[in-house]
Amino acid sequence: MYEGLKESIIEALEEMPAYSVNRTGIQHTVRCPYCGDSSNPRHAHFSIKIDTSDDSPMVYRCLKDGVNHGLLTEDVLADLGIHLSDRDHEAFKAYMKKSTKYINNRRTIVQTEIYKVPVWKSSQKNYMKLNYINQRLGLHWSFEDAARFKVVFNLTDFMRFNEIESINGMDDSYRWVIDTYYVGFLSANNNCIQFRYVPTIDPKRTYLRYQKVILNPRNVSQATFYSIPSRIDLLYEGDLHVHVAEGTFDIISVKENLKPNYENQIFYASCGYGYMTIMRYLISNGICNNIHLHVYADKDKDDREQFRYIQSDPLNEWFDHITLHRNHFGNEKDYGVPMDHIIDAQRKIR
Repeated sequence: MYEGLKESIIEALEEMPAYSVNRTGIQHTVRCPYCGDSSNPRHAHFSIKIDTSDDSPMVYRCLKDGVNHGLLTEDVLADLGIHLSDRDHEAFKAYMKKSTKYINNRRTIVQTEIYKVPVWKSSQKNYMKLNYINQRLGLHWSFEDAARFKVVFNLTDFMRFNEIESINGMDDSYRWVIDTYYVGFLSANNNCIQFRYVPTIDPKRTYLRYQKVILNPRNVSQATFYSIPSRIDLLYEGDLHVHVAEGTFDIISVKENLKPNYENQIFYASCGYGYMTIMRYLISNGICNNIHLHVYADKDKDDREQFRYIQSDPLNEWFDHITLHRNHFGNEKDYGVPMDHIIDAQRKIR
């Protein structure tokens, strides 16, 4: 149907100035047609992933500007100066149809809200919630640290700070419960707050363990999982280490207690989504270079189940390395505990 299409595109890329390919033969780099690239004509930062061994989509990302990325289309090829023959044009249409289905049956719409977390005032309730996090994870956070990790101590104050007049489906009594008994974490797209019940505030009361608050219901982005703000060096061409855990406390503990020491790394908590949902979000936005996936698994699924889950998703082929982490300390089931309750056992499955 589109046999030879990827090979034709690679042949065209090989003729371009400053072309290079990584050791796997999958990551092809040329000069960026959008940002002007570097002043040195021998340097290139426009990376295109093309795997000829399967039907996976071709995606691109400029490693210099970090803005231009996505699914490789005929328009992008034209901007690179590559024009397909009539035969390859028809093959590309078939490829695009399958590729859009491959990435969750649609193009991912990424809309990041501008909501921000303030530095919280030292009220009694805020202090109790901060103290709960510190005791739970063995940290010594200040209110500035909590704001940096996008922690929401009080929904009403958050709304006031961001000039949000109301939230769909939420009345004053519901918001009072959230303000009093929950601590929240602002999502990757800044549009969802994942709230967690704080049992130490009033041990006699019992509320739902989790609450989810959507700030802008018109935002259709599915990136409502939690991410820790991280800086990525866009010029770095080595491995990108993606750390994924199930809960917010787990991934914060990984970042703050384990302190993985890699040059390029990002941290996500799935918050009810599967690990692969996060990876699909990253890959569909062009973050697909030399990915080393670290999964910090709970004990409710054994290694075989975790391996089967990862292997069953076509996206697993996009990862150069996959490492499964488990906490082997006593009866602890996850990483949401202090460092002296963590024994990080690693199993490299690729």
